[in-house]
Amino acid sequence: MKYKVTVEGETFLIEIEDEKVLVNGQPHAVDMQNIDDLSLYSLLVDNNSYEAFIEEEEGQFQVLLQNGEMYSVQVKGGRPRSTIVKKPFRIPGVETTVKAPMPGLVIDVLVTEGQQIVAGEVLVILESMKMENELRAQWDGTVQSIHIHPGDVAGQDQALVTVQWEEVGHALSPSLTSTER
Repeated sequence: MKYKVTVEGETFLIEIEDEKVLVNGQPHAVDMQNIDDLSLYSLLVDNNSYEAFIEEEEGQFQVLLQNGEMYSVQVKGGRPRSTIVKKPFRIPGVETTVKAPMPGLVIDVLVTEGQQIVAGEVLVILESMKMENELRAQWDGTVQSIHIHPGDVAGQDQALVTVQWEEVGHALSPSLTSTER
């Protein structure tokens, strides 16, 4: 099968034949396994190991690697559909709820209601699969409400913190970083 894959604006031709994977004509040894029927995958590429959290919604993919790098992915081919991932956006003055990207234990909540935050500031630390994940503010704003406490178990997509984004400030991505415990 052939796929045209666009990652953050760069396009790759992927060909999959039996156990062989060609990326732009270059062969790679690839193995990908789903972990515990969740959206977490173990990925081996040319003897390099990665854990990736992959979300698909209506054909849209977000890929979050264990080091906190997040990628937007569009796939065409193979199946009769194309997919595009929408990047998060900010509307100044509008409240947005930061949600748990995966199920996990709330280790710490590092902000308080009414607190001014800056892009990159850690809001919540969530432990999942023996990894501590720092959920960070994507933009400058003000914490409006906190929906969880340390020790709580958060489900995937559970509301954690509601933030009102500021008129000024800069975008920062990714909003999640992980460290092994």
